[in-house]
Amino acid sequence: MNAACDFHSRPALQPIAGKIPLSPAELDDIPLSMLADAATPTPQEKAAIDAYWRAWRTTCKPVKERFLATYFANEPSVISVARLATAARRHTLTDLAAGRQTYAQANRTLQQIGAAEVAAVALLRSSGETPQQAAAIQALGVIASMEADSPPPPQDPQPFP
Repeated sequence: MNAACDFHSRPALQPIAGKIPLSPAELDDIPLSMLADAATPTPQEKAAIDAYWRAWRTTCKPVKERFLATYFANEPSVISVARLATAARRHTLTDLAAGRQTYAQANRTLQQIGAAEVAAVALLRSSGETPQQAAAIQALGVIASMEADSPPPPQDPQPFP
């Protein structure tokens, strides 16, 4: 998955290169410069963030889903945690593209999501879970999966008349 999901060479994403992680390796070890970037995205960078998410959904998401189905087929809660993390990443990028977060805030959030995902999977795999916990985690994963697949909300929602 690492090679397929390294987007550094995509021209449409160059405006955000060095601002958000464009590869799994970079996501696993976000550079300090990205964690300290107090800027908010320019219009060109907002378009690149949107292009990044579309590229991730079409390229990396299917690879990740196949990986989860292959290695965690008997552990649906692990799959649900991964889907929750994907939805959380989407929300973070949506907030960044809308200017509600700085690059530093978004990158710290992405870092925390990754750490939480790893910790949750490790805990699930080491301690097991009750059927009720499994059902709750799986339900959240289904909701998160639906949310991650839905189109982003409009930038400026119009109030009802």
